[in-house]
Amino acid sequence: MFNNYLKTAIRNLIKSKYYSLINILGLSIGMAGCLLILLYVMDEFSYDRFHENSDRIYRMNLDGVWGGEETVGSTSPPPLAQLMVDEFPEVESAVRIFPINDTVVRNEDAFYTEGGLLAVDPTFFNVFGFQVIEGDPETALADPNSLVLTEETAAKYFGEQSALGKTLLIGDENRAFNITAVVQTPPANSHFDFDILAHIEAFPVVRRFSWSWIWLQVVTYVVLEDGASPAAVNARIPDLVKTHGSKVIERFSGLSFDEFTSSGGRWHWVLQPLTDIRLYSQSVGNRLGPIGDIQTVYILAVIGLFMILIACINFMNLSTARSANRVKEIGVRKALGSYRSHLIGQFLCESMLFSILSAILALGLVELALPFFNDLSGKQMNFGFLQHGWLFGSLVALMLIVGIGAGSYPAFYLTAFQPVLALKGRQAASASGKSSYLRKILVVCQFAISIGLIACTFLVYQQLKFVNTKDLGFDKENVLVINNTERLGENEAPFKEMLLQQSAVVSASFCSGFPTSGTFGDFYTPEGTGQENFLLSSVKGDYDFAKTMKMDIIEGRNFSEEFPTDVDGVLLNEAAVKFLGWEDPVGKVLVYPGNQFQRLQVLGVVKDYNFYSLHYDVSPFAIFLFASQTYTLPVNFLTLRIQPGDVSETLVMIEAQWKKMSPDAPFEFEFLDERIDAQFRAEQRLAKVFSTFTGLAIFIACLGLLGLATFTAEQRTKEIGIRKVLGASAPGLVSMLVKDFAKLVILANLVAWPVAYLAMDAWLQDFAYRIDINLWTFILSGGIALLIAVLTIGYQAIKAALANPIKALRYE
Repeated sequence: MFNNYLKTAIRNLIKSKYYSLINILGLSIGMAGCLLILLYVMDEFSYDRFHENSDRIYRMNLDGVWGGEETVGSTSPPPLAQLMVDEFPEVESAVRIFPINDTVVRNEDAFYTEGGLLAVDPTFFNVFGFQVIEGDPETALADPNSLVLTEETAAKYFGEQSALGKTLLIGDENRAFNITAVVQTPPANSHFDFDILAHIEAFPVVRRFSWSWIWLQVVTYVVLEDGASPAAVNARIPDLVKTHGSKVIERFSGLSFDEFTSSGGRWHWVLQPLTDIRLYSQSVGNRLGPIGDIQTVYILAVIGLFMILIACINFMNLSTARSANRVKEIGVRKALGSYRSHLIGQFLCESMLFSILSAILALGLVELALPFFNDLSGKQMNFGFLQHGWLFGSLVALMLIVGIGAGSYPAFYLTAFQPVLALKGRQAASASGKSSYLRKILVVCQFAISIGLIACTFLVYQQLKFVNTKDLGFDKENVLVINNTERLGENEAPFKEMLLQQSAVVSASFCSGFPTSGTFGDFYTPEGTGQENFLLSSVKGDYDFAKTMKMDIIEGRNFSEEFPTDVDGVLLNEAAVKFLGWEDPVGKVLVYPGNQFQRLQVLGVVKDYNFYSLHYDVSPFAIFLFASQTYTLPVNFLTLRIQPGDVSETLVMIEAQWKKMSPDAPFEFEFLDERIDAQFRAEQRLAKVFSTFTGLAIFIACLGLLGLATFTAEQRTKEIGIRKVLGASAPGLVSMLVKDFAKLVILANLVAWPVAYLAMDAWLQDFAYRIDINLWTFILSGGIALLIAVLTIGYQAIKAALANPIKALRYE
């Protein structure tokens, strides 16, 4: 019986080549798009699950309120890790990670700048399951001078030789470290990456702040005992902080711990599951690497669902449209003794054949498209169809859903007709009428989805254009940043002066940070206001920092070498002044408890600029001079404002000067505008993915519309011939055929607009600075969809209208 079903299904497929091609092409593209997005979604959810105890590992995130300002983050103070182990029986192990800035690593004459050096506790391999290839993970980091390399890093320095027992020199002081282990390079689905692991005790700055509960520069992870309750541990952490950190908090807040908490202050840490870090860290961030966004995953999942839905709608539309022509066939089969169950099996077999052929073609399309999709999404995914059981299962489920769903109407509805009425044609008319309503509903659905995707794509691009052209409060163009200038040593000042003598260099400034590079955060007390300490982010620079960045000083003045007292001065931004409530800030004083209550006079106010990202509001911010000794930070960067023009020639000149001053250190640079643009790389990728899959969805919808238009023209062939003979014009006939579909597309706009508005309004909430959603975006989206539909239908309509009416009247 099955062989008979299959033979009949193949005959029907070959008989209707045109409709079969449309069905298979639309379904295969929809399936391929859905599979690609499914790969992306599963990759995002796979982060950090390769660790053996991934379900018991947690990161400790700050949850605080200080001076009325909420403070959250992924960092913690140095003493927290050991106290968690000592005082919580549920905590099996803990580790601290301290990221080291770009550091020069040497092996004889070869030297490289390494950005992936992490200082960690010896318990690192007790917490994380990175695979050790050579060495003993239990003792690999036991000695402060020990070093662990990844496979790639070991090969870079030692080639094919074993790295174990070898020595590398690290830092400007060329401190020798012994290599005690080699680990597998961290997989792409790890929320942090590294090239080198060093003992945390090798970096005295962490030990220096071992008493502090305010110096939040390490990332702490804990492993809970099997069966332990994270909620129970979270509930007891505030008592731990009160017992061990209250004196530090009292010192910096100026309040007793009870006064601090009763006035709304909070200084807690909470456990975040390791497997949640990738997708659920938008508010706290990730000190050790980039993060994803669960909202992006949801958006792409919805797009994938929409694509397969549009493809299924096409299939069902054409199936229901053509099924009415098979009512007589059903009547004849029933009259000759066929059981209804046999007919149901026949229709479902045909539908499943389409689905299987589409799935096979979809697999080939995925294999071809995956490199492009990886480039588009920034992933490194491989298809590995047979390696992923879930992927095979998903495809089988997809085939069954599509095949049974699309074949269910003719299988269960048409086969219920009485054979006598079917042969008289009455049931055919009834089926045609009822399926017409269903087709109209389905057309509205698929074009509502297409219009919604078009509108969302427009709004994503508008938002990206807005953030890329917004006034940042400084000029990001033509700014070159040279990294790690502390390697110049005593040649820092001569190097700057030498560059300023070049006509290509407009101005130059040494600084500890620049927009997007990060800041130093600490607590300050506004003198004479009675306010508590408040959190202030800051950078250090020289006298030319504001000038080089072209910051607008809207009140007061800039630092000046003519005033020696400016070493104890500060520039505040508008947000800091507004937060403090100062109407006349120039001359006011900030007190810094962290440096023996140093008094810092406000010299000027700079226009607000966003030091981090336009995802966030501008926070209180300050600029100090290096000479102020307010706190100790290295001179990490030299920012240069250069003349536009031949940038490559300017770079050659600057590199030549660098090599004269620092021949043993690599010359490293970046452009500020490129770094700022990179902040929105995730959104840019989302926009590209959005537009790509929107285009595919529209293409699939148009395939279906083309098939329906062709079918409609065929059904009305005799009517068109009669109308032409009676004097109807070709434009009138085209209008008659097009307007019914056009009405459905217009109706689809009414469905799509409110849904797209709500979806994009929710997405835009992630931006502190965002566009207003305007009506014209939706009108334009609807107009584009209508134009595409009219052009698609118009081709068949014109073809039908220009046909010879004699042939039309001979039809059937």
